[in-house]
Amino acid sequence: MKAVVIGLGLALLAVFGYVGYVWVNGPIGTKPTSTPAVSGRTPTLGTPTRSVLTPTRGATTGRTSASAATTTPSGTISGPGWRATLPDGWESSGGPELTLWSPDYDSIFMVVAPATGNPDDTCTLFAGGSVTKLPDVAWGGRTAVAYEEGTGDDYYAYRCVEYAGTSYSLVLMPADASTRSSSTKALESLLSSWVWL
Repeated sequence: MKAVVIGLGLALLAVFGYVGYVWVNGPIGTKPTSTPAVSGRTPTLGTPTRSVLTPTRGATTGRTSASAATTTPSGTISGPGWRATLPDGWESSGGPELTLWSPDYDSIFMVVAPATGNPDDTCTLFAGGSVTKLPDVAWGGRTAVAYEEGTGDDYYAYRCVEYAGTSYSLVLMPADASTRSSSTKALESLLSSWVWL
C-alpha cells in the first residue's frame, strides 16, 4: 500500500511539474518570448498567449526563485521570501520545490507559480475531482483559501495564498486514512510557523 501511495505521489508531482512548466513556458514546443537574464538572475518570460487557468485573464508569467527551498539542521525551512519550521518528525527535500514527508509516508508539497489574482482558481486547478471549500485559514498571517478532496485513503488537502506577485499552494497527501489527522496537524503547524519576508 505504501509503495502505491509513493507511486501515486510521484505521479501527481510529475503532473504538477508539467502544469507548472506549461504555465511558465507555454505549451511544449513553443519558445519563451524573451531571453534569460544574466547569470545569477532569474529568467523572466513575456506575456503568454494563453493562461492555464483562464484563457482570457492574460496574466504575465515569470518563474520566480520563490520555489528554491533549503533546510537547516535546526529544522528551519526557507526559500526566497519565506521561512517556516519543519513539523516534528517530518523531513524536507530541500530541493527546487518544497517537499516534506513524514515517517508514515504522508507528504506535503508546495507548488509556486505567478499570481493569478484569485487563489481559489489556483487551488481548484489541482483537484482531480470534486472539491469541497473549507473555511479560510491563516498562512503566515495572511488569509489562505482551503479545499479538500476525496475521503478515506484517497484524500487531499489544499491551501493556497498569494504573496508578492507569487501564488503558493501547499498540497497535503496523507498516506492513508489512519494518518489523516496527524498529517493535517502537521500542515497546520507548518502554516502557523510560516513567516513571509
